[in-house]
Amino acid sequence: MSSAAGVQHSSLKKGQLVVDLSGVPFSTWFGVSIVPNDIGCGLPVGHEVLLKGVNPMLPPQPNLPNLQAVDGWVNPSFPADQEAFTAVCRVQNTGGKPSGPFVAHMALDNEAQSVDVSVPSLAPGLAVDLTWPFNTGLPHGDHFVYTYRDQKNAVKELSKSWVVGDNVGYVGFMIGF
Repeated sequence: MSSAAGVQHSSLKKGQLVVDLSGVPFSTWFGVSIVPNDIGCGLPVGHEVLLKGVNPMLPPQPNLPNLQAVDGWVNPSFPADQEAFTAVCRVQNTGGKPSGPFVAHMALDNEAQSVDVSVPSLAPGLAVDLTWPFNTGLPHGDHFVYTYRDQKNAVKELSKSWVVGDNVGYVGFMIGF
């Protein structure tokens, strides 16, 4: 038995893998990706993956908000060296109650730069784009922005999972390519 990203799984027979999602909070974005013969995964073509404990029709609990990272990007998509751009992270309340106001923390390249963004209360289903403008751009190279929703835990949520996709958003991008 081993664990990847907090999900328990076990090999049953050659060519078959079971991923047990029992107890994993409801998520609108959950998916399983397998790259055949990938060095980190090692599953050959034709490998069967069974999902256990999955109920895709199970709605989130209606009594709590749930803040999730839905999408992230930079605009323009491929900024040139030192060109102004904006990093964007979309956050959605997938729970059943308003979130109340909270603060999101956006961090560039392992906190080389960071900014806190005040976010008003999000009604159930409502999404908001958190933006961080880089008016003088960045130097040539690979960069990334992590966005941490409600880092100060002001919102009592359905899930406080600190994995990418729930309370953490990630945008990787290249400058000058």
